[in-house]
Amino acid sequence: MRGPFAEAVRIGADGVTLAWPRFSPEVRYSGRFIPWSRVRDMDPEAFPPELRLRNGRTVFLARAHAADLAAAPVKVRKRVDVWGALLEPFLDTEYGAETDAICAHRLHSCGFSDREIQRIRRRVRRRMTTMTLLTWEWGGYGHSDVLLATSRAPGFAYRRFRRWADAIAARGERSQGFRGEQSRSGPFREERSPDEPFRSARFRGGRFRGGR
Repeated sequence: MRGPFAEAVRIGADGVTLAWPRFSPEVRYSGRFIPWSRVRDMDPEAFPPELRLRNGRTVFLARAHAADLAAAPVKVRKRVDVWGALLEPFLDTEYGAETDAICAHRLHSCGFSDREIQRIRRRVRRRMTTMTLLTWEWGGYGHSDVLLATSRAPGFAYRRFRRWADAIAARGERSQGFRGEQSRSGPFREERSPDEPFRSARFRGGRFRGGR
């Protein structure tokens, strides 16, 4: 179950070459070669690293490629982990009122209403519950995980869901009070939101995510 992750990746001076499994719907969605000119921005420190294309699509790379990606001629930009907050209730851990308030605050800052949050969670509930039953994940889910949970869908259905999931993730760039560094000159900086200590303490700890 590879989902949005290529079998092999080559990062070169002209762009990124991706080798996908046979019949993978990602061939048509992400493509086999992405020139740097098609990449709007990236986050090599995301988990997993992300390329955000000018057409609104997000391409994921394995953590092993983070260092090479960081040297690419593309601006770095962080965004709020929208899917992390949306998928928090499905983790194999307690989801209490305090956690719910923190996730709601993060999502509200990106323009999500309570009704929309509930609607999105209902749409992914079955697949994410199944994933947790299989993995016992407790550390954190994210954008790539909801795609992994959808990877057995037929190609056309996967690509339709993929476009929707990418659009949801992109709303993390609109957060009020959050700004990611836009420049490639110098170390990355960001203005942390008040709930960031909570996120840092629990993020990336799970057994399933640890392998990426």
